[in-house]
Amino acid sequence: MLLIDGSKGEGGGQILRTALSLSAITGKPFKIKNIRTNRPEKGLRPQHLSCINACAEICNADVTGAKIGSKELSFFPKKIQSKKYNFKFNIGTAGSTPLLLQTIIPILAFSPSVSKVEVTGGTDIPFSPTIHYLRHVFCDFLQRIGLNTHLHILYHGFYPKGLGKVKVIIYPWKNKYPLKIKKRGKAERIDTISIASFNLKKRDVARRQTYGFEQEIKITGDSTNQYVPSASPGTSFHAHAHFENTKLGSCEVGRKNISAEQVGRNAGLKLLKEIKSSATIDKRMADQILLYLAFSGGEFIISKKTNHFITNKKIIQKFLNCKISEKNNIIKITRYNT
Repeated sequence: MLLIDGSKGEGGGQILRTALSLSAITGKPFKIKNIRTNRPEKGLRPQHLSCINACAEICNADVTGAKIGSKELSFFPKKIQSKKYNFKFNIGTAGSTPLLLQTIIPILAFSPSVSKVEVTGGTDIPFSPTIHYLRHVFCDFLQRIGLNTHLHILYHGFYPKGLGKVKVIIYPWKNKYPLKIKKRGKAERIDTISIASFNLKKRDVARRQTYGFEQEIKITGDSTNQYVPSASPGTSFHAHAHFENTKLGSCEVGRKNISAEQVGRNAGLKLLKEIKSSATIDKRMADQILLYLAFSGGEFIISKKTNHFITNKKIIQKFLNCKISEKNNIIKITRYNT
């Protein structure tokens, strides 16, 4: 059994999520201690428990310690089910649906059949990629490495009630292509999506977010301002820059005491920082794609190594005999043969 210290690295839920994914894929059990002991609310929270339960259902795992506040968990996976999936997971709070999906999609990629998943929870919440980032950037890179997914947004969910809903179809990952992006190539356009709940329409919030973004970067592609039904008021802003060989993304979620213009401006500043660097993948995508590239291989450039990236690298190398080298922000991954 692999032993993991949950207080190391980024010290949050990412350690647990990556371990769950790789345990289910490889069949290797693990025990994690000191879960989130450096965070204000220590131990497992509802959103983490949702990830654990979803992974356990997919691979029929035996689990101990899966309860709110627990600082220790043991996970004993069995074989990923071979039947056609039709899963429904309800986080029950505004916990992040993108983070849950990022935990289970790699597992379902190794299923022998097509998987259909419906998840209810928060789609656009702080400390998580937005659902539009997942749809327009994350899923795009999965397509590049041969993993076909289709994500449909049914309802948006903001903090504190959540109740957003998304459906995803995941096809078996049969052809694993390496992701090698050494140069971005020619800049093509920048697209944006500004989202706000219906009750913020009179305040023109969606357009104002877009206006704030354009104070930092000019939009040269599609620009969408959309008002959506939701259980709680909220906003989000997503942007991605298209290049000849890649795509760089950015997202921001509205919060109290921050103006709509500042939300858009923050997203613009993040994207501008990536564009001004030599990155061929934005730093958020680098965190998320690393697990997949352990199975397909790849090479890319990042603007900065985040704590999530460093943590993911260490957990991946605990489960897989995979080489991940770094030099001057150039990342090279040698494929792990299953």
